[in-house]
Amino acid sequence: MSKFEKIFYSIKKKGIKGSFYSLFIRYRKPILVEYLRWFYKKHNGIPSDKEFLKSMNSVFLKSIGKNTESVEDIVKYLSEERESRFLIDENEIAGIKQILIKEFPKEVEEVIKRADGICRHQFKWICPNSPEFGDKINWHRNFEDNRNWPLDFYMDLDYSSEKRIGDVRQNWELNRHQYFVTLGKAYIITGNEKYAKEFVDELKDWIENNPIPFGINWLHSQETALRMQSWIWAFFIFRTSQHFNFEVKTLFFKYLYKHAEYTYWHLSRHLVTHNHLISEICGLIIFYSVFPEFKSAEKKFNELIKILKQELIKQIWENGPSGELSTNYHLFVLDSFLITKIVLDKIGISLSDECNKRIEKMIEYAMFMVRPDGSIPKIGDNDSGRAFRLVDYNTNDRRSYLSTGAVLFNRPDFKYVSQKFSVETLMLLGEKGYDIYKAIIPEAPEKKSVFYKEAGIGFFRNGWNEKSDYLAFRGGPTVLRNNVSVSHNHADYLSFEYLTNGKTIFNDPSTYLYGKDDKWRYYFRKTRAHNTIEIDESDSLNVTSTRFGIPKLYKSKLYEFRSEAEFDYIDMSHSGYQKIGITHRRKLLYYRTKFILITDIINGSGKHKINPFFNLDNNKVLSEDSNILISADNKTKLKLIPIAEFEIKNRILSGIENPVDGWSSTQYGEVHPANVVKFYTEKEIPLALCFLIIPGKIDFEMLNQAINPTEQNVQFRLGSDIFKMHLAEKSIINRISAGI
Repeated sequence: MSKFEKIFYSIKKKGIKGSFYSLFIRYRKPILVEYLRWFYKKHNGIPSDKEFLKSMNSVFLKSIGKNTESVEDIVKYLSEERESRFLIDENEIAGIKQILIKEFPKEVEEVIKRADGICRHQFKWICPNSPEFGDKINWHRNFEDNRNWPLDFYMDLDYSSEKRIGDVRQNWELNRHQYFVTLGKAYIITGNEKYAKEFVDELKDWIENNPIPFGINWLHSQETALRMQSWIWAFFIFRTSQHFNFEVKTLFFKYLYKHAEYTYWHLSRHLVTHNHLISEICGLIIFYSVFPEFKSAEKKFNELIKILKQELIKQIWENGPSGELSTNYHLFVLDSFLITKIVLDKIGISLSDECNKRIEKMIEYAMFMVRPDGSIPKIGDNDSGRAFRLVDYNTNDRRSYLSTGAVLFNRPDFKYVSQKFSVETLMLLGEKGYDIYKAIIPEAPEKKSVFYKEAGIGFFRNGWNEKSDYLAFRGGPTVLRNNVSVSHNHADYLSFEYLTNGKTIFNDPSTYLYGKDDKWRYYFRKTRAHNTIEIDESDSLNVTSTRFGIPKLYKSKLYEFRSEAEFDYIDMSHSGYQKIGITHRRKLLYYRTKFILITDIINGSGKHKINPFFNLDNNKVLSEDSNILISADNKTKLKLIPIAEFEIKNRILSGIENPVDGWSSTQYGEVHPANVVKFYTEKEIPLALCFLIIPGKIDFEMLNQAINPTEQNVQFRLGSDIFKMHLAEKSIINRISAGI
């Protein structure tokens, strides 16, 4: 094996950690790794006053008449003597308090409850598996047992192989310190100094126990960037507190600058650029915008703005969706873009018209994406992550983006769907944002249903109220964003989610954990964990070779999309099974308020196992021969009826651990048994089969059917209506009313 091949296979085996800079050091210049390890061991403590003074822009400070040899003068200036360049200051705080108490009583109640829990070091509302820490938080404790992640040099830590201690992502959620804003809101509302004291105590303890760059909290520069933002929020909320004194502020600025420098030199500009790079860049832009007094701030700021504009255009399609093809990560990067735009607007710097339009389209995509209750469909990986956390009550409701977008872009449709002004918008845009929102006259969106061809994702509904039907269809991308789309996909092509009457019927079981046993990680990515078809008990994408990323990401093909007054229709295929010479094509007809007809065509040759799956989460399942009766509650029942010219059987799977089958997750770190309907048959292909989903309490009669790969003809009576469908290359859909 050549030297080049050894390096290549070493990278493939060990994975890529950190930036291209780190990759170069690790695999090409190991002696530099040893140097860095020695250097950081020597300089991993709290910076001295002398080092801190060197970090300041002396020319800038001299221009404002400050003694560049006095730490006290500089800290006092940064803390007290100049106007806030961030989103919140003492003037804003007074107005925010008044609006919180007047308009958001449930939020206020939840904030106090959670802040008191934080003071007792209780964090299960952030991470379901969070241990009870007692008097002292252990920042390195694995959440699944009593082991600690070691304080090793960050390049030496093993967090991805089978030898890993546990799921490091849960530790990161705690160490992002986004809950400092919860303490801050409690401080704003009550004025109680105990919340400021808790922030100061935790800040000091964290700095003491997390030397740079040793331990899990320095593994990724994304974590340092997100933590840096949390600290900035806390600084401007608590900066007048008696507990946040000169000594603590000096410590704060020293370590905040270290976070910025570390993030800058470890930007994730390697083979895959995605949400990591976005959050890092935006965190740094916020830092240098708010604190331009630090060394090289202007130079780095200009460089970062240039990268931001490039990545925004590169990673986001012109019509709005993120190229990562995950609903969760779309909103995660939208967090970063939004707060960065708002900070830049405050200091009088505007992004380009093209960038602003792209951000507006991202919010528009979110408008169609959100379900009637404000939650989101869980397409792709979902780690419940946010770039910031400004809401404490009903955190699953993601309509705050629309509230904020209505103010920023004067969009009446955003206001209509948002339904109300959000606490998040209040924290981002203050009283002024509140007044602007109130003045906008809401208007319902012109469209109820949309399909995003490039991303291969559609959202269909019959209205915009909380009881409206909603269907999200994940067909699969027809175009890929280079170096962006590979990271967070599941083998879920041609899958869907469906809600009716405010109840989720067919769901995507989400993600659970990234770092638990691989069998759990792989299950939630597999085809069988989605509402689509598994062939020969294999997956449409290779989701078990690596825990992140897809080695070969296939594109789907769109044949037709129609959205009419009474129905939506989508016809797509994917080639994920081309390795065994098979193509799966699905035609989905959503006849609003009446029924859903799903037609699956399996093209190829030979005899194969065909297994359609339907994930039902906690809904009760009653089998009626081959038909399935689904009960969400006494008022919401549906029938799932297979239609085929051959025998097809079913089985209910729930809570099986070996092998893993029949599970769902409502948030990252939580898992529970779920009901999954598995249909199965073994037949020669090509073949076709249909599934009809109808209300469970309406009289139904199948009148005629002819299902084959060339044509799919279905005629049935539903209540007093007769429906006749002829589905071929071009769909012809007829509705015949009884008595006419």
